[in-house]
Amino acid sequence: MRHNLITACRRGRMSAQEAFDHLGNLLEARLERFDEISGALPHWDVPAAAAVDAYVEGIRNAVQANLYWSLRTDRFFGAATEEVKKTRKVKVMICPKYLQIEVWLTKTLSI
Repeated sequence: MRHNLITACRRGRMSAQEAFDHLGNLLEARLERFDEISGALPHWDVPAAAAVDAYVEGIRNAVQANLYWSLRTDRFFGAATEEVKKTRKVKVMICPKYLQIEVWLTKTLSI
């Protein structure tokens, strides 16, 4: 897949581990910010507060559901899904084709 954040990081010359670490840190920071902002929302009258609370909880559930779904389907990890759930380790291509082509182009253009 050429159009995702891991690919963008890899094209920016990060190693596979650096890319996953970087994006893990970004995700963690965004989740912490979500908790911070949702905890600091102003107080409204009862009907509005209930609607806002339900909306915020819906967003929180959608994020969590996406994670759970990714570990229940074979879309991301294929036959290794159960192993990924147990070990929290994912096998990735160290040098996928899209990086090999870019390295080849860089070397070709440098000559």
